[in-house]
Amino acid sequence: MLSKNSLLAIEPRILCMNTPEHVREFEVLLKDDSVRVFDQYEKMLKEYILMDKPTLINNKYLFETEYKKFIVNHISNKKNIMYCGNWIYYKWKNTLVHCLEDKYYYVLRTTRNNNLVTRDEHKILKNINVGVIGLSVGQSTVITLVISGISRYLKLADPDTIDASNLNRIHAGIDAIGQRKTDYLAKIIYDIDPYTKIKLFPECIKENNINDFLLGGERLDFVIDTFDDIKMKFTLRINAKKNKIPVLMCTDIGDSAIIDVERYDIDQGSSIFNGRVSNIDVEKLPDKMSYEEIAKIASVIIGQENISKRMYESIKLVGNELSGHPQLGLASFLGASAIVYAIKKIALGNKLNTGRYHINLDEIFNQ
Repeated sequence: MLSKNSLLAIEPRILCMNTPEHVREFEVLLKDDSVRVFDQYEKMLKEYILMDKPTLINNKYLFETEYKKFIVNHISNKKNIMYCGNWIYYKWKNTLVHCLEDKYYYVLRTTRNNNLVTRDEHKILKNINVGVIGLSVGQSTVITLVISGISRYLKLADPDTIDASNLNRIHAGIDAIGQRKTDYLAKIIYDIDPYTKIKLFPECIKENNINDFLLGGERLDFVIDTFDDIKMKFTLRINAKKNKIPVLMCTDIGDSAIIDVERYDIDQGSSIFNGRVSNIDVEKLPDKMSYEEIAKIASVIIGQENISKRMYESIKLVGNELSGHPQLGLASFLGASAIVYAIKKIALGNKLNTGRYHINLDEIFNQ
């Protein structure tokens, strides 16, 4: 279910300078002394020209000549350069930002990806739809997706608000404490790319909204599982399998990360959780489980052999000497990068089978 009030307060207003009513709205905002104005439009244009004609980088005279010709054509019949492109109004911070139009901004913003990612590949990657449940490790994943230019349509689900103890593994400041994780992440995304489409689920994903999450609005191409509700993890996979949507799960454990890939899009015969918990009766699992009950099933999913001694000993202390499940920021970001790599690989048609991929830093650095 979409949090309309929440998203309406965050979603930026895009004012197109080719639309008369948007121009009038822009002029009203511009006259408001309380509105902060940020205009680096010409700097972006200059970058765009150099991106398009990189041979001008080392010839200042030719570049200035080219830029003057470009500006004349760019402004055309507009009043001045302020009436070119788009202005983005961020209501939640009362700020106007001058920006290139969407198609130009995306190309410029991702230009340093070339040719590690080609322009044709970018066209594919930007148009995939990704849903993320759980915005701790999930937040790192979403930010990595967005800055990489992957997915312009996101569904984000998490019922929690940000605690001070979350700041060891999520990108946030002190002033974020108490804010919904969904809302705060939406602000980060819109700051990076105001043209991204976002649908928020600031409540638990349950039976009554799982289909809306997977299929409502735009059908998801990928689901990323980074949440704790064991019973819903099963339900998610049952529904994703039925709808042929791949599920990727990141588990951060100590200094390492495990990526589980379930290719329900191409492998309908694959077992949920790669068959690791096939003997568990999902229907008999309680809706609310204790930390010990969750940890017991999670250890089967993860595999005892993948849990370091220090991690294992720490888990036993939760609720007695430790107030929460131990996690490290480096493992969250490690897992996030791996998930994004896997999505990129699958989306571009490269082979990546159903299976488990363990990134164990202890093994890598102790060789």
